[in-house]
Amino acid sequence: MNNRRTLLKSSIRSKILLSFFLCIIVPGSFMIYYTFRSSQEVLREQIDRSNKEVVTRIASNMDNLSERMMNASNLIVNDPDIQSFLLMDTDWTDNYDSFQRYQSIQTKLANLKELVMDSDAIVAVVDYRGYVHSAPNPSGGRIEYNDLAMEKWFAETAKAGGWPHWEFPYEGAMAGQGSDEDGEWFLLARLIKSQQGDEGIGLAVIGVPAATFFPGDETLGQDKQTNTLLLASGNRRLLDSAGPALPELTDKLLESVPPDSGGSAVKVKTADRSYVARAVQVPQLGWELVNVVPQTELMQQLQRIKNQSYLWLFAWFAVFTIVFVLLMLSFTKPLRALLLLMGRVGKGDFNVQVAVKGRDEVARLGAHFNLMTANLRELIDRLSDEQKRKDEARFQALQAQINPHFLFNTLNSMKWMATLSGAKHVSQMMTKLGKLLEFTMRYDREFIPLAEEFARLEDYLDLQRIRFHDNVLIETDLPEELKGCGILKFTLQPIVENAIIHGNRTPLGIRISAAEADGQLELIVADNGVGMDAMQLEELVQSMNHSHSRFNGIGIRNVHERIRMHYGDRFGVLLRSVPGEGTTVTIRMPILPQKIASHDDNAKQLEG
Repeated sequence: MNNRRTLLKSSIRSKILLSFFLCIIVPGSFMIYYTFRSSQEVLREQIDRSNKEVVTRIASNMDNLSERMMNASNLIVNDPDIQSFLLMDTDWTDNYDSFQRYQSIQTKLANLKELVMDSDAIVAVVDYRGYVHSAPNPSGGRIEYNDLAMEKWFAETAKAGGWPHWEFPYEGAMAGQGSDEDGEWFLLARLIKSQQGDEGIGLAVIGVPAATFFPGDETLGQDKQTNTLLLASGNRRLLDSAGPALPELTDKLLESVPPDSGGSAVKVKTADRSYVARAVQVPQLGWELVNVVPQTELMQQLQRIKNQSYLWLFAWFAVFTIVFVLLMLSFTKPLRALLLLMGRVGKGDFNVQVAVKGRDEVARLGAHFNLMTANLRELIDRLSDEQKRKDEARFQALQAQINPHFLFNTLNSMKWMATLSGAKHVSQMMTKLGKLLEFTMRYDREFIPLAEEFARLEDYLDLQRIRFHDNVLIETDLPEELKGCGILKFTLQPIVENAIIHGNRTPLGIRISAAEADGQLELIVADNGVGMDAMQLEELVQSMNHSHSRFNGIGIRNVHERIRMHYGDRFGVLLRSVPGEGTTVTIRMPILPQKIASHDDNAKQLEG
């Protein structure tokens, strides 16, 4: 019992060393796992490379055979003797010269078959006069011609105008001309034109058994149980397949493999299986040969070996893991408790204490943590008091800085109005000014309703209309749902005053509007004054961020700083100006939905 307590209270270094020896099985297991993973990847790469070579070789053989068939067809359609024969009289059974020419054509076809193609191929000329001249069957016959004329490819070949028409798989009447009479064929047909013009006089037909063109299972060899070959036309229509049938995957595979992929592998997944597909072009035909390999079967053998090794490994690993977990829970419990408390401190809760037990490094760390939180509480309280006093003093200074600026301009206007007009409008201006002064002195709250701000702004605008003889045209837009929003007092007045002073246009139009944008309150003051160029605008923007800026930007700067002091750097004043068109000032701040008392009654008393 005493030894156990000594172990639990020993240094953290001893605990880590003990855990290291108990967990030596873990790096060993990772090494074994990595070995199997590496072997698996090597095997997969070898199989992929082998499959790519096979499908590339098959596609190359198909392309070579197609090229040979194309060359043979060129020899037929461009042969003047064949063209002349198809235009002469069909009296070779009665006329010896005609018979000689007929025999010459049969010899040409037989030579093409033996020299260019092979003994199993079909080399034939379909005579539009009702005959089929074929190397394997020299006699030909009208019945065979009629059967061919009814097949779809016959009309499509004539319509192609001499371009090759490929047919696969073909099982029509022409298949009976070859040695493989009951099988499928790969057929090429071309229109034979006369020498005088584009008139069709017959068809050149060359065919080979399907197994010669698309060998399928024979080429796959031992992989035919797992590999599937799909032959698709240029428009991704399935022509034939070899290997295990995949009816549920055919369309998905053909859609998933990108064209001109150059044999690159593409992974395709179904509900319970995954495949690797690759497509290789057959250039002569414009077709694609797609190889499909199911991943599951390929890796089954390696998986069985890996499972046997893992079975023993996991058995020992489970035993040692239980021991390791029990020890680690005991060792790390104080650290986990300390970590949770540190998270609470990170969220601002500094009234936390760690229960210190034992004499190890964790216990000493907890004691230092308790001392740190106590010091932080004291420091935060002191800094909070200091910052609060600084903010209050700064706000009062900024607030006081606005009013003298405004009063100076207003009183100066009153002086000149009294001098020039014989005090005609002095009483009106003094009434409006009295309402503003009463609002400033008696309304000691920092926030007022937006409707109240617009009302006091209207009093200020009345003064400016008198001052400028109604040459200042004001338009306001305050939605009903925003009237109760809280706003810093004297937010709009400095902005409007700045627009009047620097607008330099008569008459001057100013539009003041409020709107909600992205959950924020936007106040927009736009004028049609002379505006500012880019340099002037940049100077004004810089002045908003420096206390030593020139006086003509003090109103905007103070509003900007007050908003940032209360709401943070995300909010404030944005400026946009176009020379000759005007300036737009956008004020952004959060929406404060709380109800704030209005001072309309005080305003009414002033009017009385």
